[in-house]
Amino acid sequence: IIERWVRKGGVLVLMGNDALNCEFTHLNRLSGRFGILFNHVTLHRVTGNDPETAASGNLPGHPVFQGVNKIFMKEVSSLSLKPPAKAVLTEKGSVLMAESRIGKGMVFAIGDPWIYNEYIDNERLPRDINNRQAAANFTHYLIGHIRKQR
Repeated sequence: IIERWVRKGGVLVLMGNDALNCEFTHLNRLSGRFGILFNHVTLHRVTGNDPETAASGNLPGHPVFQGVNKIFMKEVSSLSLKPPAKAVLTEKGSVLMAESRIGKGMVFAIGDPWIYNEYIDNERLPRDINNRQAAANFTHYLIGHIRKQR
C-alpha cells in the first residue's frame, strides 16, 4: 500500500537510527522496496564531549546542503543501496543519506533522526554546524517535490 502511494506521487521520509536504537528487520522490509537498506552498524559515535567526532563537513551540492557548512549526526546507521536509490551524502565510503525516485514519488532515507530538537536547538553545538539550515532546506526540498506532483 505504501509503495503504491509513493508511486502515485507520495513523498516518504525514513529516518532510522544506530544499531542499538532501531529495529531494522521491519524497517528494511519497507525501505528495501525502494532499493534502500539500513545497515546494522553505528557510525559517528561522539568521543567525550567533542561534537566534531559526529560532524560531516564535506557536503555535496545537493539542495539539502545549500548554504550549509557542516551537519551533526551522532550514532547513525549507514545505508546499502541498489537502483533506483542514489546516495545523497556519503562519508568515508558509507552512505548516510539517500533518495529513491519511484514513479511520481520519492523516498528519502537517513540513518539518523537528525532534525529533532537535540540537533537543531542545542546551544552546545559549535556555530559552524548548520543543522537548523539543513533542516529548513530539507523541508523545502520535500515540499517542492510534492508541489511538482500537483
